[in-house]
Amino acid sequence: MNADKGIDVVEFACAHCGLSWTHEYEVVRCATSSGFERECFSIHDLPVMPPYSWEGAPECARCGHWVVGKLAMRRS
Repeated sequence: MNADKGIDVVEFACAHCGLSWTHEYEVVRCATSSGFERECFSIHDLPVMPPYSWEGAPECARCGHWVVGKLAMRRS
């Protein structure tokens, strides 16, 4: 299994109140010998769900609505 570590800078924009922010997620991308790829996300070494889905969407600090993220930048 090969692993590639990096940082995803994720952009959030709340459609309800207009607040926008970015957050960095540590990402480990793994490819198995069978070609299956997987991404594991964490913040400060604590595992979290991917911010690109409702399951991993954080709450807006201003209004409390859930905000799905969009990739702003990927760093190795």
